[in-house]
Amino acid sequence: MIFSVDGVTTWTVNLDISWCVPGFPCIYNANKQPWDKPFYILLNLAVGGGFFPIDQYGAFDALASPKTWSQPTFFIDYVRVYQKSPVSIT
Repeated sequence: MIFSVDGVTTWTVNLDISWCVPGFPCIYNANKQPWDKPFYILLNLAVGGGFFPIDQYGAFDALASPKTWSQPTFFIDYVRVYQKSPVSIT
């Protein structure tokens, strides 16, 4: 998969690999899984990391005020999806 913004590649993912983490249970048993199944696109503004205040124990501090955004709006002009060739879903 190739991800791009304004025609500039920002991230590339090789799908012909195992997505399992050694030493952990895994539901995939072959390379290219789970990418061999139909997916849909979800565009959201997931906020996390250091945006919300965390207390000394690593938990969300409900008494502290979250940071404010000067422009808390998520604009998407368009999304375009390409597929090189037809994919056979079994």
